[in-house]
Amino acid sequence: MVGKLTPDGQLSASRIPVLLNASPYATPNELLQEMMDLDAGGEKQWLPQNDAMFWGDTLEPVILGEACKRLNLTDWDLYIDVPFQHADLPLAASLDGQATGTKLLKADPERNIYMPQGGTIETAGKIGLLEAKVTSSMPSERPLWSRGPLQLQAQLMCHPTAEWGCVATLYQGTALYLYLYRPDPVVQMQIRDAVIDFERRRKERDYYPAYSPGDASIVYSTMAPQDPPVEIDPDADADAQ
Repeated sequence: MVGKLTPDGQLSASRIPVLLNASPYATPNELLQEMMDLDAGGEKQWLPQNDAMFWGDTLEPVILGEACKRLNLTDWDLYIDVPFQHADLPLAASLDGQATGTKLLKADPERNIYMPQGGTIETAGKIGLLEAKVTSSMPSERPLWSRGPLQLQAQLMCHPTAEWGCVATLYQGTALYLYLYRPDPVVQMQIRDAVIDFERRRKERDYYPAYSPGDASIVYSTMAPQDPPVEIDPDADADAQ
């Protein structure tokens, strides 16, 4: 773990779940307000590292090293110290690791290897991106969108040569699950459209619909008494999958 590498005033792959309203921790309006505050000269607000964050950082190379062994990968690089910038979008990615595949990979539930997209992935000679996650949640054959898959798709958009990826998730400190992915054109187009729309909203100070009462306090922070009642978006469903 080498820390955050992407620019503070730019969207990063790790924030894509928030951007797409798939995060249980923040809403698109909170992300938009954060960036608008930076645009206005404010300072980046950092969360103090808690135990979960500490163990995630500490165990990252252990998790990825074991993932590389189980997938028979070569040319491991688990300490990448440069960000990857998307070719034409204001989007960057920090990577936990990358490695080169050696064979056709397929689901192997007995070894906790899963292919959420189905099918197989030919990785021989192809660079794959590695994303490590640590969670106290119960193991699952399909991870939440917010726990790696969306971030990985954005990372694949930013890396110039990677053709596949793995989200390596350690559940409850005892079960390592490996989720293998190909680039998903539909999801990546959703990310592209969302980034472009976000930058427009950022420039025009145009908030998203309010997703919760707390979210409404951001969107309508300057309401006047004569303004109409606030309506919460009934279709908002964070972290749906």
